[in-house]
Amino acid sequence: MLGQILGREKLTDLSALLNPMQPLKEEIAQANLKMEGWLFEPKFDGTSSVDGKIDGKVYIVNREGVHYEGRNNLPEIVEDLAKFPDNTVVQGELCFFNIQGEAEFRGSQVRCSTQHLDLVKVKQYPITLMAYTILMLNGENLEQKTELERKEILKKLIEEHDFKSIRYTEHVLNDGTEMYAKATEGIVAKKIDGRYIHTRSHGWLKKKKKQTETFNVIGWTLGQGKRSDKFGALVLTQDGKYVGNAGTCRRFNDADLIRIGKVLKASPVVPKTISPREVGEPYTAIATTLKAKVEFTRWTPDHHIREPIIIGIEGEEENSVSKENVDEPKQMTMDYLVFKGDIAF
Repeated sequence: MLGQILGREKLTDLSALLNPMQPLKEEIAQANLKMEGWLFEPKFDGTSSVDGKIDGKVYIVNREGVHYEGRNNLPEIVEDLAKFPDNTVVQGELCFFNIQGEAEFRGSQVRCSTQHLDLVKVKQYPITLMAYTILMLNGENLEQKTELERKEILKKLIEEHDFKSIRYTEHVLNDGTEMYAKATEGIVAKKIDGRYIHTRSHGWLKKKKKQTETFNVIGWTLGQGKRSDKFGALVLTQDGKYVGNAGTCRRFNDADLIRIGKVLKASPVVPKTISPREVGEPYTAIATTLKAKVEFTRWTPDHHIREPIIIGIEGEEENSVSKENVDEPKQMTMDYLVFKGDIAF
């Protein structure tokens, strides 16, 4: 039945075959928490997935097409999905919630990356599937239903079953102001009458909560791919403690990166005070007074910055970095969802 819906004869990779709806990669939408004809949902910091039961077999597939069901690393989710009517598929976020009720990505990351059943991790990081849309029910293709209709069907499905680890993602209509104020990670906006289409779309938007702070630069990493001739990220600390690595926003052009890179490479190399293992990759430690102004979504429990991006460099004069060619970074407050290929959000 899935093959009929997708125009494919054989199920090989559920995530790739579904090819879910995504917003346009290069577009930036202006922040707007009040939009008639839109619904707003909380954004969870977890692992996106397509989940269901097809011809009696349970599937849990992430946005990269990795199948978790075969690893037996998410037994609580498998147990609930087994209760689904056959040929039913939903989409959601695999989340670990801390004692404050906040979704922490690390818990989800630990569980989803485990290659086998680990009962200690199951107890330490219990996972909840926060389902936000349904694509198929009892073999019926629901893609042409409106967003609101699909959510109503999904809610009824969850209410009619005794799920322990699958929850429905609630929403509000037309005004997401209050939800955004209470949100930890941010919110997602969707057109109420939007259909589920298999191309990039303006119909799903997200607005992350962002903070801005200035951190000390203590080193740099090498760029990858097309940026292999430039620095990749700056290694950052606050009060002598490592907080993370951050790359620059797209407002920094190649000339900016080359110029800043020359200053980094000309700075005295010093012994590493933070181990490469903690940084996560090899890096060059330097003595510099450069500081990076960074935009990020939140602090993690181990005091690292989540989703950081450099929006400005401070202390350029004393480090012989001219500001002439640096464009003033624009405030990017509303981002379209950008995934490499398979699952929206």
